[in-house]
Amino acid sequence: MKETYNLLIKKGQEFIKVYSMNKSEIYIGRHPANDIVLDDPLISRKHCRIFLKDEKLFVEDLNSTNGTFLNGKRVKTAELNEEDEIQIGIYNVILTRKRIHIDESTRQIFDIEKRLSYLLKEERERILHLQEMAMRDELTGLYTRRTLYQKFKEFLSKAEKIFIFFIDIDDFKKFNDEYGHSAGDLLLVFVARILRKIEDKGFVFRWGGEEFLIILPDVEKKEAREIAEEIKEEIKNKSEKQIRKKVTVSIGISFCENVDEIEEKIKIADKAMYLSKRKGKDRVEFLEK
Repeated sequence: MKETYNLLIKKGQEFIKVYSMNKSEIYIGRHPANDIVLDDPLISRKHCRIFLKDEKLFVEDLNSTNGTFLNGKRVKTAELNEEDEIQIGIYNVILTRKRIHIDESTRQIFDIEKRLSYLLKEERERILHLQEMAMRDELTGLYTRRTLYQKFKEFLSKAEKIFIFFIDIDDFKKFNDEYGHSAGDLLLVFVARILRKIEDKGFVFRWGGEEFLIILPDVEKKEAREIAEEIKEEIKNKSEKQIRKKVTVSIGISFCENVDEIEEKIKIADKAMYLSKRKGKDRVEFLEK
């Protein structure tokens, strides 16, 4: 290829990756064996390829489930021209001859997102096959807020006592601003994966944004506190080791003996979480009222 092209990877209005087209064939998909790995359930494991033939570039769909689109039109194989946009799931891939300078700060953003993508690729595939997916948040795989009362009706009405954890990721807005919303989404999935480990004991909900709610029935106060501390420490330790960025959470706990009081008790757990924030974050606080 006489000229060097760059592929700009765009999610919404945000550029999140730059890939130099320095070989005659590249593959794009969810599987880590691809040259460009994009984490999105709409993207197939091996989705499409871009290849050189007779000094011209082409895009070819590899029998993907949801298709490959060029400038808005679904294609099987099509020639590429400069500034063409390939639509793959929620991502756009833009072909350009422009030289893209990547400073060290940008490289760090790409590196963190890449690490998160690799860590969570298998987890996303598991989420997609959950039988209760209709009741779960599309991004994290956790139960949605609107399913809370259904779960109470089905499983929790007979519980003698219930502990409520209100969990918030510390400095999430700062993380988003520094590393981008795509990395922020992946961080939510990373935290959700850790929280989901206690689903054999209770229920985990994505409450909204970077907030999560855990309903834990029929445990003692000491055990509830220990579980909350373990969650907090696991998120902090695994984030440092696996993505090389320390992430902490603040957790508030309340206690509920009557399911009719659940709304009030969630507010108390929320209040306890904000108390954790005021005391320095990366803490667990318990409030009776």
